[in-house]
Amino acid sequence: MLHRMNKRKLLQKTAALLLVCLIPVAMPVSALEDQNSSFPEETPLSSQMEETSEASSEGNLPESELSQEPSSSEEPVEESSLPEEGEETLENEAETFQASELLVTGGHKAYMHGESGRKFRPDANMTRAEVAQMLYNLLAAKPAVSSSVFSDVSLSSWYGVAVNTLAKLGALNGYADGTFDPEAPITRAEFVKVVALCFPMKTGDIPFPDVSEKHWARKYISSAIAYGWIGGYKDGTFRPDSPILRCEAAKLMNVALGRMDEDFAADAETQKFVDVPKSHWAYKHIAEAAEPVEGGPVDPSVNGDYVRVTATSGLNLRSGPDTSYDSLTVLPLGTVLTVLSTKAAPWIQVKTSGGTEGYVHQDYVQDYTPGAASNVSISASSAEVRQYKTLYLVGTVSPAGTAMEWKSSNESVATVSEGFVYAKAPGTATITYTDTLGKSKASCQVTVTSPEAVRVAYTEPNIVSAGASFDLMAVTDQTKSAVRFTVTGGGSGSWETSDYTTESQSAAGLPTNTVRLFKKSVKFNAPGTYTLRAYSKTGSGSYSTEYAEFTVLVISNYDVTTTTYDNRKASSEVIDIIAQFEGFLPTVYPDTLAGNIPTVGYGYVVSRNETFYNNVTKTEARALLADTIDSGWYASAVNSFRSSYNLKMSQCQFDALVSFVYNCGGGTLTESSGGEPEYGTARVLTNAVVPPSSFPVSGTVNINDSVVYQDTSAKSTKVGTIKLGSSLSVLGVKTNVGNNKEVWYQVESGKVKGWARAGDIRLSGDYTHDLAYVDAITFGNNLTQWNIAGGVHLVGLFDRRMAEARLFSYGDYAGCYRSDPGYDYNPGYTIPSWYN
Repeated sequence: MLHRMNKRKLLQKTAALLLVCLIPVAMPVSALEDQNSSFPEETPLSSQMEETSEASSEGNLPESELSQEPSSSEEPVEESSLPEEGEETLENEAETFQASELLVTGGHKAYMHGESGRKFRPDANMTRAEVAQMLYNLLAAKPAVSSSVFSDVSLSSWYGVAVNTLAKLGALNGYADGTFDPEAPITRAEFVKVVALCFPMKTGDIPFPDVSEKHWARKYISSAIAYGWIGGYKDGTFRPDSPILRCEAAKLMNVALGRMDEDFAADAETQKFVDVPKSHWAYKHIAEAAEPVEGGPVDPSVNGDYVRVTATSGLNLRSGPDTSYDSLTVLPLGTVLTVLSTKAAPWIQVKTSGGTEGYVHQDYVQDYTPGAASNVSISASSAEVRQYKTLYLVGTVSPAGTAMEWKSSNESVATVSEGFVYAKAPGTATITYTDTLGKSKASCQVTVTSPEAVRVAYTEPNIVSAGASFDLMAVTDQTKSAVRFTVTGGGSGSWETSDYTTESQSAAGLPTNTVRLFKKSVKFNAPGTYTLRAYSKTGSGSYSTEYAEFTVLVISNYDVTTTTYDNRKASSEVIDIIAQFEGFLPTVYPDTLAGNIPTVGYGYVVSRNETFYNNVTKTEARALLADTIDSGWYASAVNSFRSSYNLKMSQCQFDALVSFVYNCGGGTLTESSGGEPEYGTARVLTNAVVPPSSFPVSGTVNINDSVVYQDTSAKSTKVGTIKLGSSLSVLGVKTNVGNNKEVWYQVESGKVKGWARAGDIRLSGDYTHDLAYVDAITFGNNLTQWNIAGGVHLVGLFDRRMAEARLFSYGDYAGCYRSDPGYDYNPGYTIPSWYN
């Protein structure tokens, strides 16, 4: 919130300030009252800031002083009015420091500040540091400081410059031991003295029994009462030795600084502190004195406004006002929300542009004022969507950040939320993307057609052994009564089934998704790849002409560790492992670690203008995962890599690489301009060959500088290093060293001779490339480097890479599960310094 400035020029007044009352020189806060010090004998103030037990922002208000405009539910205490002109002042003003023009009075610029989350803490104790900062904000001139004079005040702290500037002006001192004690609270009497010494002293009656004739601050309290700065409490007390609250300090300063004119609290109606309701007695004084820290939440008294998400990693929209409630979706950074209610503060009830209602925490949104867009577009002008599917539209707008809304012209046909259009029933609807002022918009004509005959079909397991029974699976909506599976394209066979189970998934803002799972057990005796189609029918009608097509891979011998030249599919075991790594979310969400791309199920990435099933069941999500791996880029990327470099590869190695590229992308295996793989992880694999039958042979270090040891162990003596790109001679080889799938070459380059890991070295010549001879440690150390997401190293990704490396080298499927005791087993990979 920008605090308004008074139109008239700020008045500069002579102000006197002598803060010996805060911290007397040469003694703690226990000096006897005399002309230079007015503290009674008492122990030093506590460094712990206390919250008053009576404090409350609503309901039972504390018995604190009343503002000049108390709430109607409070009975004000009679206070002295502002002194009349010519009223008598004290003759002795020796304690004032009139030679120094320090403070700016008049005007309406803020001199106090709130905290993160747009909080003011009105009923918290005012601390010494806060007083110093407040006075610093009011200084007419601020001399530069370059060092701290107090041992417990760093110049870089938020109050460091303020404390040290006031000390440089001679207006503030510390303890004899060189400390300042910044977090200690200041009492009402102490604060009154600070302000009283800034102005000519006055005399006035003191009607409070707890301010005796002998009280050290009596004359300062008398002067403050005469000026009308401060009053007492409902019980008739002044409580001079109680800490002054932040709200009380704001009121006293506003009156003392001459701010009670026609411009007083001019922005009170837009004041944005969530912990200062309008019912608070000091609401207007706080609005006058302070401005919130930017980036906080919406004003709790204003509904129908907008807020924008400030959480860089996305923000959970929850079904209720607490973290115990389910997350409805994750809102990306910058999402604009409509405020419905703030009664559950610090939780705010909001509505998305698509109409989904929920709660967000106030600390992760900021208030937002919508404006008109100058240019709006949608990624498609027309689209056809099958019933029950969702279309992903992307809206663009300039200027960026303009508050926008998605709307459907016919919600009985299609609904829309954040660009995701749900096809509810056959028909047409116009989807619009418009600014909240309704001045600029773009539209997409959506036609919803009949539902798909079969949503997805697949086999379980994903790889079938010849002669063994397996299941043909099909997922349909709940209107289908039977499914027929037919072999096509070079084979024959047909099977029908009306046996099914049901599965449902519910989510806020979407209809419950209920599907039928049809299953038929069959067996294929001959190895090969078969193409099948799945048809469905409704009731007693005929089978659909529409179908879902899938393939069945039948192999003669399912051995996960034998390397061959065959193309492969991902095993059911690794599909389940990837599902565990990715985690299941039934509704689409922004993947915050991957640039907020929309994702659903087990990590399925949704592209713009794509149609997909949202609010999916676990069976649908797993089938989608298997289909995405086998038919999409991931399995083909690994098969293409194997074929390009003519590699013999096993099933466990294929599975490990599929998991890796599903997480990091198939580009990790791509070829560079020189013919070798772009990245070291893949080069380790292409370096693996069946060992030569005779030596020496030549080679090149092509991944990292190769460390040479005296023996086939990294614990043996290091004899030298052969630089990346250097040539060498290979004199011998040792494999399966220590039963750890390690491969070592005996090498020689110049004066360096010893044993180096084979993974870093490419042999010259024509060899059989067999991944059975990959050095496990070199591969693991390269694979585990792929651990960064969102710009930071993640322990979870490092652990996943270790599991994939063990699966590759040792066929350790069980150890890929986080619940398995061997999940974090390290066979010798290097652990980075950031890992803990």
